[in-house]
Amino acid sequence: MKITKLDAGISQLKEAIYLFFERRDPIAVHTVAGAASNLLFNLGEHEKVDSPVRGNPHVREDKKALWIFKINEAQSFFKHADRDPDTDFEFDSWITEILIFEGCFLVEALTGEMFPEAKFFTMWFSVKHPELLSEGSYKELIKTWISKGLDVNDFKSIRIALAQIRKT
Repeated sequence: MKITKLDAGISQLKEAIYLFFERRDPIAVHTVAGAASNLLFNLGEHEKVDSPVRGNPHVREDKKALWIFKINEAQSFFKHADRDPDTDFEFDSWITEILIFEGCFLVEALTGEMFPEAKFFTMWFSVKHPELLSEGSYKELIKTWISKGLDVNDFKSIRIALAQIRKT
């Protein structure tokens, strides 16, 4: 099978989205999401595409190294044991959501479109974290969905919706 790096990143990202909403093992989900996000980020660098996460303009210049370290910390811990085989780590799976969101953004920036699962995740993320959105019509739409009772924690309904997307 011959594929491109972009194909690989999109495939990993799609799988990370399904694993995330299927509530699969958080470490495995994070590892797949991190691999996709890193690959897509590296491709974006070649195309001069800024990441909304790693290239976040709101992070102070003197804190950027710490910011990047925190983004990569869990993935590095899960992947390497050469220097610190006996170290413990307090994993916060919220960063997985950030990595998937970053991947979705980068796919759209690199290809000009978002595949359905990426659109779905981005909407879910926006509803779950409206405080992160800029003011405007999109944020107002999200607030409307929330006021109508959209439940971001109803993973059973989310899985049913994703199954419909997978069939298309």
